[in-house]
Amino acid sequence: MKFNFIIAIIVIIFSCTERKATPDLQYMNYKKGNLVISLDSVSSYEFYWTQLINHENKSTLLNLNKVINSLDFYTLDSNLSKGFLEKRIPLNSPDKFSGTPVQGFFFHNIDSIFLFPQFTLNGTTLIDGKGTVHRKYRLSIPENSEISQALNHVSSPSSETVLVKDKLYASTATLTNTSKNEGISDAFRAIVVADLESETVYMNSKVGYPSLYIGRSVTNHHAFLTRTFVSDSLWVHSYPLLDSLQIYDKEYNFLKSVSVSSDYFKGFSETPKNTAQNEQVEFIVTQASYGRILYDPFRKLYYRFVLHGREISDREILEPKSSHKNHFSIIVTDSDYKKLKEIVFPGEIYHNYSALVSPKGLLLPKINHFYNELNDEWLEYDIFSF
Repeated sequence: MKFNFIIAIIVIIFSCTERKATPDLQYMNYKKGNLVISLDSVSSYEFYWTQLINHENKSTLLNLNKVINSLDFYTLDSNLSKGFLEKRIPLNSPDKFSGTPVQGFFFHNIDSIFLFPQFTLNGTTLIDGKGTVHRKYRLSIPENSEISQALNHVSSPSSETVLVKDKLYASTATLTNTSKNEGISDAFRAIVVADLESETVYMNSKVGYPSLYIGRSVTNHHAFLTRTFVSDSLWVHSYPLLDSLQIYDKEYNFLKSVSVSSDYFKGFSETPKNTAQNEQVEFIVTQASYGRILYDPFRKLYYRFVLHGREISDREILEPKSSHKNHFSIIVTDSDYKKLKEIVFPGEIYHNYSALVSPKGLLLPKINHFYNELNDEWLEYDIFSF
């Protein structure tokens, strides 16, 4: 009798352990392959500013190489298993380019590649696939920019600056501490528009923070907008502390909000007022929040990333990238935003802000700051199909 009782306890403990461990392993059921990119001596694994394009019936991965300030083109084989450097466009010449470090880029087509300077759109440069400069734009900072001397446009894979009918649409990120004073301001404008024909720039008055954010105290991480442009017709916005997605047409007329909620998000949680930015990491690590939103045109699916909260051990010394240790999940929805599944991934492996959508599936790069197999000779993407 006593022996049977002990066996029962062991079974219960084992079962509980299995239920806890299973979510961290299920993601492997969706893995369909991997892509290995060969690196040279002036490249690094930090593929943070990338775009995957199809040109001449082949897939090409573009990477903004900030080691030597170049735009690198990697040709991928037909199976998306290997990638090799095809060519490199140097961006160092101040006579050809703006002279300001490049924040990001957007590949519109082989004849139209836009390079965006840091903290301004003035000096945005149009080049072609050979690196020939066709135009440099004079785009002044709008008068109602948050800071008159700077325009903090994002221009990254999490929120690309995109060309739509001779206009560039960029998102902006606040440069102020969003936990100070009155918290999030209703005067902040999230979208800046640059008309390339007239070379005028203005803040879109229609798009600010959602009402639930106004007057609230949050970390700057939790105030960061991510978005995706869908089939040349829709913008989909995701905020870290909102279950809902905001949907706009291509000219930024608001259409609707839809709820796409995670099992791991526990609701909007404010940060104590006047929390210094270097002390905000604790709240980023411990609170669940939403991350990237991506559209998959090949399978007509949306992927919404969720950063899970975790406890901080007494021995852990927090640093800006400590949240990269956290598990995360991906919510998969259909084209009508109906939730189909939510898959959990382990922390310390992937850098989900650099994820890419390919014909073969979702590419997650294994370039996490804490990944113990980082090297300078190659980088690896795992490919998942949901």
